Amino acid sequence: MRYSEDIIDQILKKEVRKIFVFAVSYEDRCIRLPELLSKLNPKRTKNRLICIELPDRNVHPLVSVKRKELKAKIQDLIEPEFSTIDRIKTILDTEICESVTKNQETNIIIDASGMPRGLILNILDHIGKSRNQFNRVFLTYSHPKEYLPGNLEIPSPIIKSLYSFSGVQRSSKVALAIFPGFNISETAVVISRVVDPDMEEQHVRLFWFLTHPGRHYAFYERSLSEHMVFFKFLEGFRSLEILCRMDDFNQIGVELIKLAKGIDDDEAFLVANLGPRIITVPILLTAHALHAKGRKVDVLIPQPLFYNSIRSRGFVGKLDVWNLEEEFSSIVNAL
Repeated sequence: MRYSEDIIDQILKKEVRKIFVFAVSYEDRCIRLPELLSKLNPKRTKNRLICIELPDRNVHPLVSVKRKELKAKIQDLIEPEFSTIDRIKTILDTEICESVTKNQETNIIIDASGMPRGLILNILDHIGKSRNQFNRVFLTYSHPKEYLPGNLEIPSPIIKSLYSFSGVQRSSKVALAIFPGFNISETAVVISRVVDPDMEEQHVRLFWFLTHPGRHYAFYERSLSEHMVFFKFLEGFRSLEILCRMDDFNQIGVELIKLAKGIDDDEAFLVANLGPRIITVPILLTAHALHAKGRKVDVLIPQPLFYNSIRSRGFVGKLDVWNLEEEFSSIVNAL
C-alpha cells in the first residue's frame, strides 16, 4: 500500500530513534525529502539525517555543477551529515547493532529519489540481510515533474549481479525479465550479456515489464516507442509483455513470482530494471522472498559509463511512502 508523505510526520512524532538516508544527485527531486524534513523540524537527538554523496567521476561538467547546487540547498535546509557510498553500510550496521544491543526500536527511512538503481539494491539488500528482513523500514520517492529530452547516460559493457560474485554467466536456458526505460543502449548491453550467439542451442525467454506511473502513460509510451525495434527483431525470443503500475509493489512482485514458479530447474532466472529506479525496490523484495523459499533468481545491475545529461526537472505532488515490512509480507504471502 502506498502512503502519502503525511506519514512522515507520524513517524517523526514517535519517541523512537529514526535514521533518514538519502542521496544528493543532479535531479531536483532529490531535495523533496529535505524540504519536507525542514518543515517538520526533525533535528532532535533521536533522529539522524545521512546524505550520501555520489562520486563525481564520469559525469558531464554541467551534471557536476547541478549536483553541487543541490547539495548547497540541502545543507541550507537541514544540515545533514554526509557519507560516501562505501561508508553507508558501516553506518547502518552500527545503528542496527546498537538498536539490538539496547533493545530499542529504530525506524530506517530510505529516500530513493536521488539514488542510482545499484545503490538502492545494495542498501536494501544489506538491510534485509542484517535486520530480520525489512522490519520498521520505510521508503520514500519523489516523481519528476518532467523527463527531459537529450542524450542519455552511456552504459558500461560491464553488468554486475546482486547474487553472483563471478558476474553474469551465460546459460543454455534463460528467462530474462526486463523492465525497459528510455535507454535502448542499456537494453542492448543486458541482452548481449545474456544471449550467446556462439551457443548452438540456447533457449531464451524474454519478458517485457512495461511500467507507467499511474498518473499518466507518458513513461510507458516513450519506453514502448524506443523499444519497438527490439520487439520487432527479437520476436523469436519474445514471450510476454506485462503492464504494471510502477508504484504498485505487490503487483510487480506477484507477476515476478508467477514467472519464478514457471522456471525450470536448469533455467537461469534473471531480472533487470532499466526503467524508473523505484521499480528496483519491489524487484529486491521479491528476490529476497524467492530466496527465502529456496527459489533461484538473480538481479542484474547495469553500470553507467558516463552521465552526460540531466534527465529530469522538478518534482510533482507529495512524496510517495511505502512501509517495506508490509510490502515484503504481502509479496511473501503471494508465494
